[in-house]
Amino acid sequence: MPCRCLYTCIYTHTLNQINTYKNTHTHTYNSARHAHKHIQLALFEVLGPTDPIVAVAGDDIILPCYLKPNISAEDMTVDWLNLDFIDSRVYRYQNHRIIRDDQIPSYRGRTSLFEEELWRGNTSLKLTRVQGTDEGRYKCFIKAKTWYDDFPIQVLVKGEVYFHVNVII
Repeated sequence: MPCRCLYTCIYTHTLNQINTYKNTHTHTYNSARHAHKHIQLALFEVLGPTDPIVAVAGDDIILPCYLKPNISAEDMTVDWLNLDFIDSRVYRYQNHRIIRDDQIPSYRGRTSLFEEELWRGNTSLKLTRVQGTDEGRYKCFIKAKTWYDDFPIQVLVKGEVYFHVNVII
């Protein structure tokens, strides 16, 4: 399907790793942002660190997550989930706005994306004032109109000690 923008596009098909075709557009004029909006219909991978993120209680941390290729996530749904909670939503960006309706209450006011970086595929989450309860398994889940992918991230928190007391009667 050709690009429907007003600018001249070079339309190419690239065979991806799973032997299906993905479409990419490269514009011949100097606007990377415009080009990235067209590429987002292609298949993408969600990537992040393989090692755990180690945080100190009270500090701010960044959970790195990005799209490969570096395409715009502005028109996609970006979900950050804490897999150790039943109602697991830490953060949601959808339809160019932040959705807080079903966010885990303890994360309210402490989470943000780098919205000015979404057009580059940066979907990293900033978590401020880290707490011991923030330790756990997270998932960066990105959904476009016709494709989705996710990446797991482990967070370890140092500096808060939890005591478990067993009482035997």
